[in-house]
Amino acid sequence: MYESKSKMIKKETVAQASEVGHYNFVYPLEDKQCTFLSDAIIKCPPWPKQQDLVAVSVMGAFLDGVEYKGDKKYIVWVKESDIERY
Repeated sequence: MYESKSKMIKKETVAQASEVGHYNFVYPLEDKQCTFLSDAIIKCPPWPKQQDLVAVSVMGAFLDGVEYKGDKKYIVWVKESDIERY
């Protein structure tokens, strides 16, 4: 029923930034990327894949690229193979 394993993204993983689109859905931006500054524990919202990418929620302190604030959570998009479970 619930996944018991934590999920993590490794340092230097490249992700796609997000934009809000139709009906306030969040979509990946093709032309804006960000990079994980360090290993980060993430949460995956139960959203469908977009362009073979999976949405993850992460604190801005772990991201470099677009202007991110350290104390705020952001949705970015990564390849499913970049998510590690432990």
